[in-house]
Amino acid sequence: MNRLYRTATTAVLLIAGALVGCGSSAGLVEMPLMTIEQRLQQALDEAVTAGLPAVSLAVSSATFEFSGAAGFEDLETQIPVSPDHRFYLASVGKTYTAVAILRLVFAGTLDLDDPIARWLPTAVTERIPHAANISLRQLLNHTSGIFDFQNDGDDWNEAFQADPERQWSNAATLPYFLDRPLHFEPGADYRYSNSNYVLAALIAEAATGTPLRDIIRYQLLEPAGLHHTVHGNEAAGLANLVHGYVDDEGKRVDAYPWYSHFGVADGGMQASMPDLVRFVRIVLTTDLILDEAMREVFTTPSGLGQPASDYALGIQTIEGEAPGEYIYGHSGKDPGYQADFLHVQTPSGSLTLALAAGGSFEPYDTTYQWLLQTVLEILADLKGGD
Repeated sequence: MNRLYRTATTAVLLIAGALVGCGSSAGLVEMPLMTIEQRLQQALDEAVTAGLPAVSLAVSSATFEFSGAAGFEDLETQIPVSPDHRFYLASVGKTYTAVAILRLVFAGTLDLDDPIARWLPTAVTERIPHAANISLRQLLNHTSGIFDFQNDGDDWNEAFQADPERQWSNAATLPYFLDRPLHFEPGADYRYSNSNYVLAALIAEAATGTPLRDIIRYQLLEPAGLHHTVHGNEAAGLANLVHGYVDDEGKRVDAYPWYSHFGVADGGMQASMPDLVRFVRIVLTTDLILDEAMREVFTTPSGLGQPASDYALGIQTIEGEAPGEYIYGHSGKDPGYQADFLHVQTPSGSLTLALAAGGSFEPYDTTYQWLLQTVLEILADLKGGD
């Protein structure tokens, strides 16, 4: 999560100024529009030349649209990647889970202050310390203190890698974090834990009697017209899924067998970058999915911890230096895949970008960070705004 924070300052400085300008559709850039597009595409091409197997980028504001891709869906088949290709989003999937659950909260189905024991069976809650004091809100903003099954131990990762074909359910991850001590008493601090979103999903499913994949589809994907986004449980066997690669002691490993069908709620989404940008802009700038009151709850961080947490409900909120400037976003990284979205909001307008790559950890991370920084620098040449 630190990656987004490091990027945010640059994004505000570079993009906020670019959103200042006239409101007409003419003369909005200092150079021809295609030049900006060509520069963005060139950056994608250079990232692939530098070693990333596949990359995709989408950018959107009221006055500028771009979508581009480079590299290959699969290094073995050499199928070129297009903007319509779906990348596994890793932890960016938490944003979808949180928004879907927030819709249930404002519909009266759930309450953010519900204790988890209201919805989860005793067989689960009696194996979580202080479960009576853990709320749904604390799950979504990572202030529960619960052991992280992915990062606090090796057992789940070993089981996950040992059986690439297994279709993991949320419930199947429970043995890998139950009966573990909390990092702190609920509500006393902030600590990112993937286990929180497993429990939040199980609560949503218990309250509705509906699988999370269907909640997300009916609450988010269908209303927003996201035709190139699928929940992981629905992804297996679909076309246009990008293979992701990781280096294992100098050997390139294809992570696609693990993540092509991964539907656990801490990640579990596959999306094209234009779809991800559309989702973020609909959630943050329209009332189609969240109205203003819901959006305020969604984007308000807990402020717990040292330094104070900027994590809200499935999204980070970082204030700029000037009044009315905010960066919203989320990062995700699992073996073979990484993705980011950033939404820059200023009094003059907003700009949203989404970037994904089919490669993670070194030697891929350095190139990915170069690409993200380069994209922000290119976007700084935009003039005009919403």
